[in-house]
Amino acid sequence: MPDFPRKAWFYIAGIILLGAGLAAWQLWGLEFLPEFLLTWGLLGILCLICQLYEVEIFHGHRTSAAIGVGVGAVLIGGPKLGVAVVLVSTLIAELYLRRNFLRKDPLRYVAVVGFNVSQLLISVVIAGLVLQGLGGKSPPYETIVD
Repeated sequence: MPDFPRKAWFYIAGIILLGAGLAAWQLWGLEFLPEFLLTWGLLGILCLICQLYEVEIFHGHRTSAAIGVGVGAVLIGGPKLGVAVVLVSTLIAELYLRRNFLRKDPLRYVAVVGFNVSQLLISVVIAGLVLQGLGGKSPPYETIVD
């Protein structure tokens, strides 16, 4: 077992379970229409590239711009598209980027990958709920106010 304190394990497990639950809730009954698949594929590839190639904002501090793509997916296709894009692309990127943990400690690998993917899923679901709560909707827009 990795050297996380017991409280940290409860926190990590809680985030992973919450992220998985929210993803299941949002993706339940998802219809794979051609338009959805095309948009999902394009945004998924863009999100994956953003995850793999981080940007340097401040000297020595690198970060991913992938969450911007995830939030953009929410604006384009609603929370279902945002969750689908973030789930697949972030999971693939995290499995690749954290592969050195797999050899050293498989449980830590699962915890780190699961936590990182879940926290982004939670953020995207919250963004989608806020957008819907404020009356926002996905295209097609009918008026300038939309």
